[in-house]
Amino acid sequence: AIKLHRQFAHPSANRLKSLLKDASVNDKAFLALIDEVSTNCDLCKRYKRTPSRPVVSMPLAYDFNDTVAMDLKVWDKERNVYFLHLIDLATRFSIATIINKKESE
Repeated sequence: AIKLHRQFAHPSANRLKSLLKDASVNDKAFLALIDEVSTNCDLCKRYKRTPSRPVVSMPLAYDFNDTVAMDLKVWDKERNVYFLHLIDLATRFSIATIINKKESE
């Protein structure tokens, strides 16, 4: 099984099994050994293709003011000037304002 796996350029277990089934090889123990060989192959593990990242995702919010992202940044640290930035995740409406202290009232 190892020799076949290497000889056919490290195919997946399913591809090698279908090739053997086309050649009328129906030995269950040998087909199980092919699964083991392809999962334990060092080259296959090293160069395994990483799963692709999704292009889109589910929205976090559907209605206005449902979910809001907020960030507080320092504008001038010496004079305690900050700006607060809010973004509505459904509509992408954005607003920023200047504040003079971080503490809530």
